[in-house]
Formats: sequence, C-alpha cells, structure tokens
Amino acid sequence: MEFGSDHGGADQSVGESSSQFCGPRARAVGAASVALADLWGMPLALDVLKRTRETKTQTKLTPEERTENVSGAFTAAARLQCRAEVILVDDVLTTGATLVAAAGALVEVGWADVTALTFARAMPLAVQIERA
Repeated sequence: MEFGSDHGGADQSVGESSSQFCGPRARAVGAASVALADLWGMPLALDVLKRTRETKTQTKLTPEERTENVSGAFTAAARLQCRAEVILVDDVLTTGATLVAAAGALVEVGWADVTALTFARAMPLAVQIERA
C-alpha cells in the first residue's frame, strides 16, 4: 500500500470516497485530496478504499434506496501499524449513505478513527422551499 510521500511520520491519511468515478467532478475531488494532504502534511492514501461492485447513480434515489445502493459496495485495506486515522474526502454530502458505507468498510478492517470531509451539503427540497 502506498501513501505517497512520507510527511514526518504523521498518523493520519487522507483518502477520497469518489476515487472510483471518472470525469471532472472526480478529478476535482482528487485534486482537492492532494492539496489537503499536502497542506496538512499528511500522506495521501488512494488505495485504502476500493469499490467492490457497481452502484446506481444516487441522484434520484430516496435516502433508503441510497443506503441500500451502497451497502457492501466498499472494501478496505487493513490499517497499517503507523496509521491511526483516515479522512475520507467527498464532494457533496446528501444523505451520508456513501460516507457511512465507506467508513464502515474501513472500521471493519481496523481503522478505528475515520473522519469525513465534504465540500458541500445538499439541502433537501423541503428545506430549500422553506427558506425561500
């Protein structure tokens, strides 16, 4: 497992939950992950989390369907002795189903401290209408 450059024995790693996608959005998340790892002096771990199966796009799914859609969709590499924490980086948090599934896979193999960082929070339509 490669963590990129070593940043002074840091005990955290930055990983991205959207690394399985293609296109500009995934490249932007990837670029952000690289920038954050560099800024925070943390190694970048792109190979810790893998998608094990294809899933439907989540844009039109209900919260329950999103959870079912990503359930069991990830596998994670076992935690290295020198790494205690991993930070998942994703572009948008809607229901949290993808991050929960990804974090669950990491915890299952020994990553005890999993944190998520997103760049935006999607608001439910009812909340958007209420605030208008």
